[in-house]
Amino acid sequence: MKRKRTATNRVKKAPSAETRKALRTVTTELNAVSKVLPKAREQKAANAQELAALKASLKRASAYIKVISKADKVLNKPRKKVRRRRASA
Repeated sequence: MKRKRTATNRVKKAPSAETRKALRTVTTELNAVSKVLPKAREQKAANAQELAALKASLKRASAYIKVISKADKVLNKPRKKVRRRRASA
């Protein structure tokens, strides 16, 4: 909108063919963007939902991995060597 406003101000100050053409191109670009915008917003919302689900599953998976690695460390500890006691006589 700012581009359109500045283009219209330029046309008002100096109404040449160049400034009118610039205003026309800005207007057509804005119209094209405003037509595409609703579709893009819908797609963004759908992507956001999918991304949220993926993030939640990633958190869950990383928590499982942490727990599994801790359990693996506990289970794979080397046995402590038993020290023989001296027979006191």
